[in-house]
Amino acid sequence: MLYILMFVASVAVTLGGCALFTNAVEWLGKRLGVSEGAVGSIFAAIGTTLPETSIPIIAIFFGESQEETDVGLGAILGAPFMLSTLVLPILAFLLML
Repeated sequence: MLYILMFVASVAVTLGGCALFTNAVEWLGKRLGVSEGAVGSIFAAIGTTLPETSIPIIAIFFGESQEETDVGLGAILGAPFMLSTLVLPILAFLLML
């Protein structure tokens, strides 16, 4: 029963945070006089990738062991490396068909 309550509370907090973030991004765009397209492609993109980027950076600078620093570097460099080595060749192969 406790896990169900924790799940429901987590979903509620997540939905509330999403609504708050969306309203804040729209308000910032109106305040700066930026179009909705620019708000969606710039501010929302920065806001959604900030947690993914900040955690590895914290691991790099504040990690106490070499393993923590390596995990942070791997998290930052892993996604672009995977895209360049897997996705682009697969896409090129599919375009040749």
